[in-house]
Amino acid sequence: MKQNEMIQKTMIQRKTKLPELLAPAGSFEHLKAAIKAGADAVYMGGQQFGARAYADNFTGEKLVEALHYAHFYDRRLYLTVNTLMKEKEITERLYDFLQPFYEEGLDGVIVQDVGAAAFIRKNFPGMEVHGSTQMTITDVYGARAAARLGMNRVVPARELSLSEIRRMKEEAGLDIEVFIHGALCYCYSGQCLLSSRYGGRSGNRGRCAQPCRLPYRVMERDSRSSAGAHLLSPKDLCAISWLPSLIEAGVDSLKIEGRMKNVEYVAGVTAIYRKYLDLYREMGEEDLSLDKKQEHRQRKWKISKKDYEALEELYSRSGFTDGYWNRHNGSEMMATIHPRNLGRKIGWVRQVRRGQIAVELDRGTILHPKDILILPLPGHEEMALTVPEHLRKDDRRIILNVPGTKALRAGMEVYRRKNDSLSSWIENDILKKEIKYPVQGKIIVRIGNSSELLLRCRGEEILVSGKAAEPSAKRPVTEEDIHRQMNKTGDVPFYLEDLDADLEENAFLPMSAVKELRQTGFRMLQEQMERRACRSVSEEKNKRDRKISLQSEEKSDTVISLNNNKKFDDFHADKKKMAVVYDKKIAEFCLSHPFFNSICLPLDFWAEEDSLSFAAQICRQGKNAYLSLPLILREDEAAADSRSELSVVCRSRLWSGIYAHTMGQAQFLWEMEDRTAPVYAASSFYQWNHFSLAETKRIFGIAGAELPLELSGGECREMLANRQKDVAVECSVYGRIPLMKSAQCIKKTRGGCDRRQEVLFLEDKKKRRLPVVSHCRYCYNTIWSDTPRNLLGEEEGAFVRGLDAVIFHFFLDDERSAREAVLDYERWEKNGFGPAKGKEPDAYWKYGIE
Repeated sequence: MKQNEMIQKTMIQRKTKLPELLAPAGSFEHLKAAIKAGADAVYMGGQQFGARAYADNFTGEKLVEALHYAHFYDRRLYLTVNTLMKEKEITERLYDFLQPFYEEGLDGVIVQDVGAAAFIRKNFPGMEVHGSTQMTITDVYGARAAARLGMNRVVPARELSLSEIRRMKEEAGLDIEVFIHGALCYCYSGQCLLSSRYGGRSGNRGRCAQPCRLPYRVMERDSRSSAGAHLLSPKDLCAISWLPSLIEAGVDSLKIEGRMKNVEYVAGVTAIYRKYLDLYREMGEEDLSLDKKQEHRQRKWKISKKDYEALEELYSRSGFTDGYWNRHNGSEMMATIHPRNLGRKIGWVRQVRRGQIAVELDRGTILHPKDILILPLPGHEEMALTVPEHLRKDDRRIILNVPGTKALRAGMEVYRRKNDSLSSWIENDILKKEIKYPVQGKIIVRIGNSSELLLRCRGEEILVSGKAAEPSAKRPVTEEDIHRQMNKTGDVPFYLEDLDADLEENAFLPMSAVKELRQTGFRMLQEQMERRACRSVSEEKNKRDRKISLQSEEKSDTVISLNNNKKFDDFHADKKKMAVVYDKKIAEFCLSHPFFNSICLPLDFWAEEDSLSFAAQICRQGKNAYLSLPLILREDEAAADSRSELSVVCRSRLWSGIYAHTMGQAQFLWEMEDRTAPVYAASSFYQWNHFSLAETKRIFGIAGAELPLELSGGECREMLANRQKDVAVECSVYGRIPLMKSAQCIKKTRGGCDRRQEVLFLEDKKKRRLPVVSHCRYCYNTIWSDTPRNLLGEEEGAFVRGLDAVIFHFFLDDERSAREAVLDYERWEKNGFGPAKGKEPDAYWKYGIE
């Protein structure tokens, strides 16, 4: 292929506007692979604050090099800063971490933490801020909230349908980025505490241990159980067949997951998606109306079997799912038998004999020497075999030597995880490919004057001066000499497309001088193109702006001091003691108990009419009624009917406050003009630092916030010390923890959903039984901790005096356990909130998370 043709194929020169193709990069080699394969942009993590803490990630020096490389090729680079951030991480580390990359032209950051987003927007103007999928943006309200927070783009929850995405794009007023390929989480991203609760590795800090890939048994209340299966393990997403629909829905960026996958995966997957995006554009170049173009594309759109199989062999878990675009959930989306990467099914075991197996290949399958085949075994193990060198290409039945046959049976499926032919294509056609830009130049040679070289490329221009020419009638420099030397570009990313040589007659210039001009010119041109996105920010301005930014958050007249106990006690004289009740029996107990002055009703457990009726009863008893919105709110068909009824309930004047679990819910309430109840941020509407608390107060006007569950006692104390007076800080001191919120349904995965809300139990390898509730009205499942979290009697208890509220969550509690929890609190309070003897510490409270 000629170089200009290659450039036309590789660079972004398209008549039809296509979405950005966004590829992952776990290292510099991944970055180069993504760009060579046709990515428009790349996202990567640094040594801090990324949601893939176990990826290679980039050192500061390498990240700057990556920025230069990407900008040279007109690609954009986004940095993941998408963990929740502790107080000191923002005040002491975030600015210094980002500042050098900002100066080098970093295009954008991907964030989860509201406080971090506000801090970055204020300190790094002109750099885009993207809301991560961990923000759990599930509706238009969430996207509008992100826009009000100053974000340029959001990555909605992967569970949204195409119609939800389309509506978000039409109404939100900011860019929409969606995942099109790679791993799916079982839980709504950002809402999973399973890994941190039982392994100390938090997904909100980039350290998920993937307990969703483990086997679980389903237990009924009567202890009947089903066989163990990987009930929480989704297949990988492959949305390549949905590209036309996504483009026509107005999606701005198409994202490939995989910062921890290998270079071959990044190159191969990116190249295949690039091929079909360009095919879409080419099919739309005909002179047709918009409707006709879309009809024409849909009619001609077809994914080749070879390309789809290549995607499977690069990475897949028992095949692919095309995602949630046209479904809410389903067992066909789950890899319940084998949760790991198997590749593509290519045949089955026909016969097992001593030391060997006979494999029957599926029609059309061609094996190659060095292919790696996988046999999934019972007990979630596998056997890997390498195809021998002597294999004939036309063999449909092959004999393979195996290390043992005890676990093998005829009829077992055989998969190919590594296709040597596919690997060779990726290596030779993508990774070894050179992308070179055409350069136009002019060289001027004058006797007695410095020689000059002018180079132009893609809007950039440089002028280089060199050695002066000397007179020489016998050996003057010629155009042929100049062209021969100037075309020796070597490994620089340019080729000389056109050169005008303006040579004075009888002028002599040695080729060494021309070589020096060429080398200096191309080096300077490359550096100029690499650094064209750099920002000019003085060091003094950096220091001054940072000081102002930090001081603006530390308003001494509105911050409570932990050292002033009198002020502390006065402020909290009327502490709210609230019971969150999940059924009517425990609700009536708490209503009659004098300890509680507030009762909260979670709407995913209470019908709208029942909640209003019981709220009236609470008010008649002289107590405060609070409402907690469903943990997940959507605008799809499954939940459409409930949204209007929800609005009616929220407008009631019975409520003393309403708890929002995401910023989308806070926005939903903020837009409700005739609502009278103040809004509170629940623990899953994460407020990990006082920057977040202040920004959430500014944007949504929240009256208070429940402390996040993953913070340690010391971190909660620090958070309380820095908060503003006009935002109440509350803490859950007792109750089970919602570990996962999922659009999937355990009952449906097992066979079918009867749309009856009930509690099942998942039993793990350690015999822990995790309650699972199917919230059929809002169509999601919640998985809860096996035992209640109990802070009553913990060390670090002294800070409880400073809280505005203590919260008890009574899910699956009876009157006895609820009464014991109240007595424990009263003993703790009487003891000055000192540590109780024999109290087993709560892991979150004592250690927090990394």
